[in-house]
Amino acid sequence: MRLKRDSISGPARGGKIGFVQEYGATCKDERRAWSYVNEKREYVIFGAWQHHETNGGQLIFSHEWKRSNNGYHNSLRHIEHIQEEGYELYIFGQAAKEPNSKGAAQTKSFDRNLELRKLVQIGPEFFAHSIGKNPIGEGDNNADIIYWEGDSRELRVSAYERNGNARKRCIDHYKPICQVCQFDFKKTYGEIGSGFIHVHHLVKVADREGRYEVDPIKDLRPVCPNCHAMIHKN
Repeated sequence: MRLKRDSISGPARGGKIGFVQEYGATCKDERRAWSYVNEKREYVIFGAWQHHETNGGQLIFSHEWKRSNNGYHNSLRHIEHIQEEGYELYIFGQAAKEPNSKGAAQTKSFDRNLELRKLVQIGPEFFAHSIGKNPIGEGDNNADIIYWEGDSRELRVSAYERNGNARKRCIDHYKPICQVCQFDFKKTYGEIGSGFIHVHHLVKVADREGRYEVDPIKDLRPVCPNCHAMIHKN
């Protein structure tokens, strides 16, 4: 599934930065960015290296890329958005100037289309894997129906900071257990689920008026992804 760009006015902007901005996505340091986020619509955009694929997935991030002067920490936060807060992952393909099997590379060219993917972690590496199409069986009466999506609309977007220390204090207080259904990932999945939980803002950050003081105990609650999704659906 492709993500359609928002309607924008003015001349088209060049390069990756202009491309992702057409979708309302931003990042802190555009010069060193590997990924971008649209917090209003809750999705993350990564560039996926075309020279590095495995098991049907494209490499988008690795802990082995950590250096002090690159986009590692910015993209790590975006990975957390996907894993812990349920953000969707979209990618655009990109080719490297000097393809290699290790480390980040400089971009030679990129594809100006976004595709929805699922995030898969293999050791220290993170891959964007295809989401399988729903099969249509023979004789299905709906096989010839065409479904349309993607009409564009104008959208203004603001990005809102979240405090990682407040999130940690909230989890330390309530423990990584869903406050709605009491689900404990560690009990169910063992060590791989240890410490995993989403954190919900009782009042949406986007509904606040500018910068505000957050109380990790009063304003935040740990919730599982399912309950978190239902809370926002309501």
